Amino acid sequence: MENESETFKPVTVAVDFSGSYTDFLLLRETSSARLYRASKAGRYVLLKTTKDNSGMSIAMLKREYEMSLTLNHYHIPYVFTYEQSTPVGPAIVMEYVDGRSLNEFLAEKPSLDSRRRVFDQILAVVAYIHKNGIVHNDIKPENILISRINNDVKLLDFGLSDKDAHYL
Repeated sequence: MENESETFKPVTVAVDFSGSYTDFLLLRETSSARLYRASKAGRYVLLKTTKDNSGMSIAMLKREYEMSLTLNHYHIPYVFTYEQSTPVGPAIVMEYVDGRSLNEFLAEKPSLDSRRRVFDQILAVVAYIHKNGIVHNDIKPENILISRINNDVKLLDFGLSDKDAHYL
């Protein structure tokens, strides 16, 4: 029996982000941020950085990063780390999801069952963030990504989010 417990020891997997980024692609530019897809350590990641690197913009980016760390849900992209020094400036490094916006998905004229499934996933992730005391403040079709594989929802952009206690 001792050998069996040796077999099931937990293993910690470290993600090595010490290498350099390659294969940059600007995916989207908003009024305050830029989103890049880049390759690092053999995988694609998403880098979210500010447009102007002002003190206020960087503070908001760090705040978004810290708030994102409190969330762990399948329909929210996983946040790996915050890096002060990347080729595009300070950035949140997160899971890259190959997908399209909710509007682009709906333009494909998906079946009623597919639309209902996406809607249920949106409701589930919004309920999750509310249960965790966060108000998103910027839910719109551009911030709802539908993955190309399985048509799963990913809720993006927690930059304007706040703890609901601030509203009370």
